[in-house]
Amino acid sequence: SNLDIKKAQKKLRAWMREDYWRKRAEVHYRHIPKRIICEKYLDTGTGSLPIDYKFYCFHGEPRLVLACLERGNNVKLFLFDLNWNLPDYGGTPDGTKVEKPASFSRMVEYSKKLAGDFPFVRIDFYEYGGNPVFGEMTFTPAACLARHYTEKGQIELGKMINLDLAKQPR
Repeated sequence: SNLDIKKAQKKLRAWMREDYWRKRAEVHYRHIPKRIICEKYLDTGTGSLPIDYKFYCFHGEPRLVLACLERGNNVKLFLFDLNWNLPDYGGTPDGTKVEKPASFSRMVEYSKKLAGDFPFVRIDFYEYGGNPVFGEMTFTPAACLARHYTEKGQIELGKMINLDLAKQPR
């Protein structure tokens, strides 16, 4: 392994001191105890991170998928509908060909199950060895401050949430 233990420890200590909720405008994280969670490394064999498939689910139904490539400084974002078309909602399409993952139908199926009755949730997956790997669920992606959507895209995303349904007691 090429892991620099001292460098990793320094980075982890810095993360534990960080007020994530304050820096990211996500106040709901304020009272959650800080933890470091280690996960299996998904080696793509290319030296880059695997594509992150983020399913935007509204009222239990996946509607859109944000594919995030080249995470880091040069991130590329491609927002697809479930037919793998690129609606004109934003992102950074640059002619890069993004293949639909082999496990796409299972990702959709798992997203439906996990989304349940939530008015909105984003459910993230990676594909590894032809299988979906769960990443996370979030209710406020980027604190809802993302700048990569066009005005039209933001309006269309907003139309997907039925606030009358969201207000109903459970």
